[in-house]
Amino acid sequence: MDIYDKLGVKKVISCCGTFTILGGALMDPRVLDVMKEASQTHVVIEELQEKAGQYVADLIGVEAAFITTGAAGGLLLASAALLAGTDPARIRRLPDTTGMKDEVIICKAQRFGFDQAVRTAGAKLVEIGDGLETHSWQMEDAIGDQTAFCLWVPEHNEDAALPFEAFCAIAHAHGLPVLVDHAAEVPPVSNLRKYSDLGADLVIFSGGKGLHGPQCAGLILGRRELIAACAANSSPHHTIGRPLKVGKEEICGMVAALELYINEISKTERDLWESMVTHMVAELQGIPHAKVRRHFPYRPTREVPVMVVELADDAPLSAGEVVRQLQEGEPPIYVPVPNSGFGYAPGQGFIVNPHTMLPGEERVVARRLSEILSA
Repeated sequence: MDIYDKLGVKKVISCCGTFTILGGALMDPRVLDVMKEASQTHVVIEELQEKAGQYVADLIGVEAAFITTGAAGGLLLASAALLAGTDPARIRRLPDTTGMKDEVIICKAQRFGFDQAVRTAGAKLVEIGDGLETHSWQMEDAIGDQTAFCLWVPEHNEDAALPFEAFCAIAHAHGLPVLVDHAAEVPPVSNLRKYSDLGADLVIFSGGKGLHGPQCAGLILGRRELIAACAANSSPHHTIGRPLKVGKEEICGMVAALELYINEISKTERDLWESMVTHMVAELQGIPHAKVRRHFPYRPTREVPVMVVELADDAPLSAGEVVRQLQEGEPPIYVPVPNSGFGYAPGQGFIVNPHTMLPGEERVVARRLSEILSA
């Protein structure tokens, strides 16, 4: 009996990609071996953070890095660093920003659920644009004496936001740093450096998504002095970042996962996904009332193939009913139902994303879908 059976928790097949609600990505057993090894001795955490961060930075090819607790934790910590720097008095006052610059420029079209992490540090978001379009003059007009930094979110309503190059150029012309939340945009591996190379000052990544690291770890990449400010605002110090404690096991696990991802996993995972999608599409061809096809990429900057299932207008089951039956079966299967971007009308389709599927699960998914759709 494993731990989930012992607790009475159902194990599911995740066809949603790296959703946190389903546990993110799965770790390679070799990462777990490193974490176990790391758990068997004591070290000075600040030294470990500094040296692990530099090792990670050298692996990726950026100036500096800090390992923290996931992308949302990285947003809070980076925001604290950009507000308070390394000043002990300011660090201890957060989220009280009295006497500090505390405004953050963000395109209205890019407001997102995770920006609460930025506000938790004490920042006040200043929106530019109207949600449908954004102009350079609007950003110029919004920047003032209280502006602390600027926040940009890749793959989030980019068409309605100011283009990153223009956004970054205006920020830097005013001496303002740019923070980029690139949490889940891996693969491809080249995305790890993309925004740093384009001029971003700090870039956030989740460790437990495309990088296959610990679910409770993440990366902040960027300029050395800003990474030093992240360290000053983080655990083990008594700061706003103290609740963002990342253990020695997760730090070492993140290093191991990143090495494996860059040197090995990133070079083979695409072939596995393609074989899964090919099998499922072939098995479901000819199913009444449904069109099944491969779609690539999953998102413009995320190179994952997916299977699209589009239901006909006269299909006896709705997409919602198919999804419900998948979740209520044994084992439960979870698939995402995006409303746009995959060629079907809202409510008339869903996708199967192999990013977090284990070899062999594609056969289970294809069989269950065939049973539900044929019936």
